[in-house]
Amino acid sequence: MEGLVLFNKPKGYTSNQIVEYFKKITNKKVGHGGTLDPLASGLLILGIGEFTKELSNFLKNSKKTYIAEIKLGYVSDTYDKEGKILATNKLIPNIDEIKKILENFKGVIRQKPPIFSAIKIKGKPAYKLARKGIKVEISEKEVEVYNIEILNYDENNKILKLKLEVSSGFYVRSFANDLGEK
Repeated sequence: MEGLVLFNKPKGYTSNQIVEYFKKITNKKVGHGGTLDPLASGLLILGIGEFTKELSNFLKNSKKTYIAEIKLGYVSDTYDKEGKILATNKLIPNIDEIKKILENFKGVIRQKPPIFSAIKIKGKPAYKLARKGIKVEISEKEVEVYNIEILNYDENNKILKLKLEVSSGFYVRSFANDLGEK
């Protein structure tokens, strides 16, 4: 078996676990076209065998679409609900203010990936270093936000649901953190 495989990754699994599974059942080299967080579910594009070389060509300049639920008013060290809560804020903007703030994120923006991410620092995933308490510095990257659509805003529970159309390299968790800061 060789080719490109579209795999619907469920929550609770890492992209690496899925890659390892496909390596085991195919006995071939397997790579993926971008890490999905363990808390995320969605399409994971895999290259099997010689098609691992095609992943970068296939994904270069590709757009990605995410549906994100963001709980406003909390800051965690991992930028998600599994992290340690570092701060809370009871002052949450109303929907009109949120719409104005979201306009700042459209187009080409600079984004710093979270320290709890799969980005390699000296050959090791940043999250492994961060979990050991080792300070890591990750550089900002340019990413593009093509469109942001508000799907729902539950004002009582402070949950904002968005559809984001973005370039490769975009981190939803970093976006959520940056949105909260603004």
